[in-house]
Amino acid sequence: MAMENPFKNPHTEQQRDSVPPSSEKPSSSRRLRELSQTPEHLRAEDVRREIEERLQDLMQPANKIGSGQVADVYSGRDEDGLSGFCIKHKARNTIETVLDCPLQEEMRLQEQAYRILEKARGQGKSVARIPQPWAYVKTAEGAEILSMDLVPGKTLRRLLLERAAHHMPEQHILPGYRSENLEAALDDDLEKMVMDNFLNANKKKNTAQLHRELVELAGNPPFLTKELALQVRNTLQTLHAAGFFHRDIHAKNIMISDDLTQASLIDFGRASFGEHTSMSEAVDVDRAGTKVQYLRDEGILSTISSLIPKPAKKA
Repeated sequence: MAMENPFKNPHTEQQRDSVPPSSEKPSSSRRLRELSQTPEHLRAEDVRREIEERLQDLMQPANKIGSGQVADVYSGRDEDGLSGFCIKHKARNTIETVLDCPLQEEMRLQEQAYRILEKARGQGKSVARIPQPWAYVKTAEGAEILSMDLVPGKTLRRLLLERAAHHMPEQHILPGYRSENLEAALDDDLEKMVMDNFLNANKKKNTAQLHRELVELAGNPPFLTKELALQVRNTLQTLHAAGFFHRDIHAKNIMISDDLTQASLIDFGRASFGEHTSMSEAVDVDRAGTKVQYLRDEGILSTISSLIPKPAKKA
């Protein structure tokens, strides 16, 4: 889907009158943010080239945090430690998408969700946050790069694994780790220890069974609040009322702040906006002649409700 201006960020109310190109090193995410906010009349080729250079400079191996079905993901903090960046980089084609430019479409959808929830927040509603997109570029080699704000905190999946690990016997811990330092374990290592070595040691459980056991362990004792659960529910109601459906909400696509008070939604590659009138209509669709079934957004609510304290029984 074509975009009139792939760099335009409509959420920036105050834009600089001029952002002169710079080749100062080291590259910073702050500079990239400045470039992505450049006014229309300054969208010169040298500015475009610097945006691409800054993005490439930030995609260092040390910043890579994972690979999804469509893109590799990088994140990090600026030199001053105050601002951060997240970059999705697609350099390969997969059978997961039928779009020519999936990251460009993802930016459009993420911007829509950002607008919807920021408006709701301005009206006093408690809703989740969305990482604000900065810029999208397609390189001469055909690779797509999408940059955005860094979301602080951890994924709900990571929190579940860390808390379940407290119940894990020593024999399931991988060499190089100890029970007291599992919170520093790599994501893949923690997944292997908790899910493969511990919960599925007999290799006979299906995905649904493993998820239920993980949530049950992690929620003993409960660690989320009723307020955060309400925040997520408000978010889904607000998005759905505007005709926006995420369709890929699971524990890896919800971020929770370090103080456990703020949720954020990430990864909008399967979202839809303005195409469907209900969640039921949005999850079972025909794409390019293929029937596709997406996740229901409300499914995450049962997981979160399992992680909050139950009301005390009346005597």
